[in-house]
Amino acid sequence: MAKSRYEKMLKKSQKISLPRRILREIILWTVCLSAAVGGAYYLSNRYFMKTEMVGTAMLPTIEEGCEILIEKFSYERQDPERFDIVVYREDSEEHHFYYVRRIIGLPGELVQIQNGVIRINGEAVTEPMAVDPMEYGGLAEDGLRVPAGTYFVLGDNRNASEDSRYATIGNIPEENIVGRAWLSLSPIEVLAERNPAKEE
Repeated sequence: MAKSRYEKMLKKSQKISLPRRILREIILWTVCLSAAVGGAYYLSNRYFMKTEMVGTAMLPTIEEGCEILIEKFSYERQDPERFDIVVYREDSEEHHFYYVRRIIGLPGELVQIQNGVIRINGEAVTEPMAVDPMEYGGLAEDGLRVPAGTYFVLGDNRNASEDSRYATIGNIPEENIVGRAWLSLSPIEVLAERNPAKEE
């Protein structure tokens, strides 16, 4: 019985004309390729994004005009950490580009900048990258408590950066952070490995 049923199915499939079989194969491959391309496009836009460094606030770590690949999946699993280079957007409608800065103060911490020294909760911070001493402490000069859900950021070009020291920027809400600045695309290089502090 099983053999006769198989034979019937085989005969039925053989009756399908060659053009119809070719058309069926083309449709099948088109559907598979469309699904693959659509899936890749979704994942690339869901977890990665490209932007360009505007301005000189992150020199010498990131040059103006440098293309940056942003990865967005890390902050779905964990909170941003101190010294992460992050990309964030402004709430104001007058800003039409993303900012790139480095996280210094975490939610709930007391940040103070005096005589070029950064203190977090009273302890001097040793930074892993080479930066010039700051000439201006701004809002953090007398000590600034970072509210919950926000981050205190600085540019690596400390004396030519508009960042959390200024009232026009202030602390960055977590929901405004697009992701972590991961790779420089010109040349390809991991940004976290750039500009290490000089050893004495």
